[in-house]
Amino acid sequence: MKKYLIIITEVLIIAMLTSCGPKKSTEDVVKPDTTTYKPIIMEEETDENSGSIFGKDTVTSITEDTTTLVPKTQIGYRVQVFATFSEEKADMIAAEVRERTASRVYVQYIAPYYKVRVGDCTSRSEAEVLKSSLYGLGYTDAFIAEDTINN
Repeated sequence: MKKYLIIITEVLIIAMLTSCGPKKSTEDVVKPDTTTYKPIIMEEETDENSGSIFGKDTVTSITEDTTTLVPKTQIGYRVQVFATFSEEKADMIAAEVRERTASRVYVQYIAPYYKVRVGDCTSRSEAEVLKSSLYGLGYTDAFIAEDTINN
């Protein structure tokens, strides 16, 4: 019986030692990056009659055979006048604000609220002026929010 225990122990030790060695696998081989990258050509839109849905403040991004219009954006300020769980209510308030002001009005979904924000202000002082005019229109809960704005 002792002989069998010794033989089983030796077999287990040999199995453990051989399983701990390095393994050759194709998954361990690092393959070089062979992806070809094409440059993106950016041009400013200068034609006022271009028919772009974004207006003249857009960038044309050309990759391969496709052309995409992308609005130019930056960090700035907007004035938030309303927030709700209801998309329909936010759209209704946004339409009302559009009728009463010349500034651009946006409905943004930032979970869990639909937020109605006004303007594309590049400075806080510009946003303060817009907030004051919105106060005058009756939006007394309006406040300034930092946001990504369109130029």
